[in-house]
Amino acid sequence: YIYGGIREDYLTYANELEYISSSGTVSYSGVQKNPSVDSASCYTSGQSFFCGGKLQDGSGSPYVMAISNGTAITYCPNMETDRINHCVAASGTNVIIAGGKTAAGSYPDRVESYSTSFVKTILAPLDSPGILSGAGTGSGAVFTCHRSELDAVTPYTVAYDKNLVQTSASPPSKERSYSSGTSFSKEAVFAGGYNPSGNTYFGEIDIYDQNLVLKDPVTLPVQRIRLM
Repeated sequence: YIYGGIREDYLTYANELEYISSSGTVSYSGVQKNPSVDSASCYTSGQSFFCGGKLQDGSGSPYVMAISNGTAITYCPNMETDRINHCVAASGTNVIIAGGKTAAGSYPDRVESYSTSFVKTILAPLDSPGILSGAGTGSGAVFTCHRSELDAVTPYTVAYDKNLVQTSASPPSKERSYSSGTSFSKEAVFAGGYNPSGNTYFGEIDIYDQNLVLKDPVTLPVQRIRLM
């Protein structure tokens, strides 16, 4: 799915929703009520969820939208607060939203999940609010690569199992932020990153298995941040 963004006039935010099929066909899905940029998204069990971001008036977005079957748009209950620079990861048939900050600059500790039936659940909060990277393992979701509200990079890592219960997970191999997280098969993968202490860039790839255990890291040939 393609959602949000700024038009070529650099003045207005795009509200069209489009998706690209496996055959490469681009289709029009509809219009989004609250277009934003820098939202977070996640797919699970036939539903694509889009949440948060920055609205055109500069305020933060608390909105959550789900799309299924290419055209069916559902507006879910709002998040408890607006979020920017947050992350979302799938845990079973739920998506979990964590981390980030509000447009006003505060860092919420609230963690929320949405089911594929669009029910919102409040989960155990973060012990250390901040900017995180997240990814799912199929049986849980891992949030790591933490940058605190004091702008310090820490090894803080938290996970939620398929029952949405907060649990522990191994810390990352390197203390870093601006790492990119994604899911591959039944593993959560985090690559790249940066630590302002020492102006250090990282090439390590951390992989968490279904038991939320960190495997031996793999190293990228080139160190980089903000991978997509």
